[in-house]
Amino acid sequence: MITSLDIALKIKYRLNKVDTQDDENISVYNIVEAFNKAQLNIINRLYGKNNNYKTGIESSRKRVDDLKILLNPEPKILSVSKKDGYYLSESLPNDYFHLVRVTCLASRKDCSKKEIFIYLQEESNLNTLLRNENTNPNFEWGETIGTIVENNIKVFTLDKFEVSKLFLTYLRRPRAIDIPGYIKQDGSSSTQINPEMPNDIVEMCIDEAVRILSGDMQNQFSNQISQQNLQMSE
Repeated sequence: MITSLDIALKIKYRLNKVDTQDDENISVYNIVEAFNKAQLNIINRLYGKNNNYKTGIESSRKRVDDLKILLNPEPKILSVSKKDGYYLSESLPNDYFHLVRVTCLASRKDCSKKEIFIYLQEESNLNTLLRNENTNPNFEWGETIGTIVENNIKVFTLDKFEVSKLFLTYLRRPRAIDIPGYIKQDGSSSTQINPEMPNDIVEMCIDEAVRILSGDMQNQFSNQISQQNLQMSE
């Protein structure tokens, strides 16, 4: 397992790989901040299709294994409140990062309860989608549409059925690392918090952190090497 102290050493070594002494002015805080930002960048890249192979989270067994630690093992149940033509969920979890799947438990007077899949759409397209018989809420087909607004999920029903709760599967934010040796903004001392991601992902995050730091220092050579490493890691 790669520790947060290992991360600091690897970042310093890679920044100073050609004896530039670029690592000498890098503080522990800068390393922690860069790595934690790098984690989010890498997960965004692996989650979506903005990567070398234009593939997303479930495109391969390896990709699933890389990110499964961030998936909630059981769907998070969200309560809902009824509005005019739609239901509004409670706030998304504090550690919510990316949506994987969302369904709802729905019922109608003449039918028993059933689980309905929710396709998330853009708010700007709602007028068209809700008028279209192929995309508007349909209890028989077990499908409806929704949007994420602010920190809530809107589930549209057009009053065709009732919704009692939502089931949310999502990627949470990775645990932020920390390294002893500096004072935080709140006045407390930093501690050692190791990364939770698999080693291969941590290595990608290190390359991304080096890219971020070398960009800040205008070290074009380190930036290019780190970018090449990232492309090969994908």
